[in-house]
Amino acid sequence: CLKYQISNMEYNLSTRNKLATAFGGLYNGGTLEFLTAADAVLGTISLPNPAFGAASLGGIPKSGTWSDNNADASGTAVKAVFISADGNDRATVPVGVAGSGADMIINSVNIIQGGSIVVNSYTYTVPAS
Repeated sequence: CLKYQISNMEYNLSTRNKLATAFGGLYNGGTLEFLTAADAVLGTISLPNPAFGAASLGGIPKSGTWSDNNADASGTAVKAVFISADGNDRATVPVGVAGSGADMIINSVNIIQGGSIVVNSYTYTVPAS
């Protein structure tokens, strides 16, 4: 998997809000897969459309309920992958529980087959630089 990082760029607030809104547009109505460190799929959430709220301060918060009430497998979730509705676009984000410092906060990283995965909070944020 290739990863790209743009460095030495600075964005004003208007640009950050537009970039955040574009991110949301890519993943509205898509899916969110939860994976182990070995990339085994633990569960999948169908994202609502819209999946995100309005952009503010360069970020967009999740909108609505994001949950999977019948996890596919048991294991420890370390990341989630956004997949666009057409399957062409992907973005990976670290997951953790409250206080972990992870970007996406879920109810538990210890997933049990048939159990629930709930995203408690997530805001995609475009950094100023």
